Amino acid sequence: MANAIRGHDLASKLITGGASEQSVYWEQKVYSLDVPEILCKSRPDYVKPVKKGYVIVDIKTTQDANIYEFQRKAYYKWFYHLQAAHYVRGFESVTSEKVIAFMYIAIETEPPYAISVFKAGDDYLKVGEEKTLELYELYANCVANNSWPSYSSEIQEFRN
Repeated sequence: MANAIRGHDLASKLITGGASEQSVYWEQKVYSLDVPEILCKSRPDYVKPVKKGYVIVDIKTTQDANIYEFQRKAYYKWFYHLQAAHYVRGFESVTSEKVIAFMYIAIETEPPYAISVFKAGDDYLKVGEEKTLELYELYANCVANNSWPSYSSEIQEFRN
């Protein structure tokens, strides 16, 4: 799989000239209760400096790197838009630098390891940003109250 990425013209360019797997820690401000901030962490696969800022690259393995299948699962099943927004927020908070693009390298898990490269669109990141802000608040409330929501404590019935 690594050889496939190195042999892919666009993917190989995205993962050269930068830094891989650098942890980023920051204090995220929240507005809930008595918890003014929470400690956050991200660990982007790759961060590449470019002329007007930085590009964050996330490498994802998948059974199908076709845009329609990958995008549907990325958003509705795996919630990658939340991860992307979290990574961008963390990087920009710590460095005060602008992330100009969040890119995915999707590589299939079976030979010949087909690859697609995707850019997270502005609307995709905006929805992720809005939801991550809600999740930071939820987490802060859970910490403050030592109350962690879970599944129903009632018996649930299967139905056809």
